[in-house]
Amino acid sequence: MPRTVAIGFFDGVHAGHRLVLDGADAAVTFINHPDEILLRRPPPKLLMTPESRVSMLRSLVRDVVALDFSPELAAMSPAGFVSRYLRGVHTVRCGADWRFGRAGAGDAAFLSSCGFAVESLAFAETPDGSRISSTRIRAAVASGDFAAAAAMLGRPWILEGCATDGKRLGRELGFPTVNIAPDPRLVVPPVGVYEVSVRGIAAVANFGFAPTMRDKAWTKPVLELNFEDGASAFAAFGADPRGAPVGVEFKRRIRDERVFNSAASLALQIEADRAAVFGGARAPSA
Repeated sequence: MPRTVAIGFFDGVHAGHRLVLDGADAAVTFINHPDEILLRRPPPKLLMTPESRVSMLRSLVRDVVALDFSPELAAMSPAGFVSRYLRGVHTVRCGADWRFGRAGAGDAAFLSSCGFAVESLAFAETPDGSRISSTRIRAAVASGDFAAAAAMLGRPWILEGCATDGKRLGRELGFPTVNIAPDPRLVVPPVGVYEVSVRGIAAVANFGFAPTMRDKAWTKPVLELNFEDGASAFAAFGADPRGAPVGVEFKRRIRDERVFNSAASLALQIEADRAAVFGGARAPSA
């Protein structure tokens, strides 16, 4: 039975991707970013893990084919790609700049010449006329502009990671935390203190090195989540969060991370940060 297939990398499955996916029966995507093979350099930090991307695609179309972008795939001719992966397909939906096959020789015109109905979509835009692209969303996240990222994604941006053991320093201050190690494949926000939520439960998040802890500071950024109370933490994670994958929704930046001259000064600032998120006075700026 002829099918309509959407093809692309679809990092973030943003609002523009959803236009390409709309009406498709299936999607063809790639597990790893093509730059890793084509440009022989580390791929860009991504908006989603491949696992989450495939899962979201499966919520939008009936079938998903996730291909390993290998050197062999990169060397395949456009005709070879069509013969191997698009057999039985009637319509192909793709972005206007999508290319495939050796040296990027395949495009919408080539697919049309092969007898496919091709629906090539121009770049989508936000209501204010900003072009939507995964590259621009990554840049927005990396600069801490979550509103711009959400406008292009069509939903809030979420950082994925796994709960990990901490140093129990927050507990010593009276503010126990759940620590999240962000997935190393993903783009991260600037170091700082944020209002976030996990499964709809609000939290204060410090993303950074905890420099006030001096020799006990982190050597790479860690996301430390402080919930309003133990019941909220339990609702977000359960009894033992360690090792559990989780998505953290970033809402807004509260302040910069900075070094305090004492643990008592840090504790006072954390109280103000909590008031900014859970109610009361807004936290003072750094």
